[in-house]
Amino acid sequence: AAGAGAGHHFRHLVGIAVSGEDRPVRFTVEYAFAHGYRGFRHDLNAGLQFPFSDAFVLEGALAFSSFEEGGAPRIPFLFSLGLAYEF
Repeated sequence: AAGAGAGHHFRHLVGIAVSGEDRPVRFTVEYAFAHGYRGFRHDLNAGLQFPFSDAFVLEGALAFSSFEEGGAPRIPFLFSLGLAYEF
């Protein structure tokens, strides 16, 4: 925005991978915090991958945000769960 002051964006990543014999499980979390001319904003992203067999993988994802827009709080989120076939 014209004439607005500077802002800052901080991002923190955490991840864990558990490796079993043939079925590695992966869980990741990402958190971001921003502030500046647009106010405060929090973003959280998480993901999970769990293999059922050699070909099928369960994938889950969550994206969540919290910020203020036009003087009103906004809390958009997205959740997805899917089954992928790897060939």
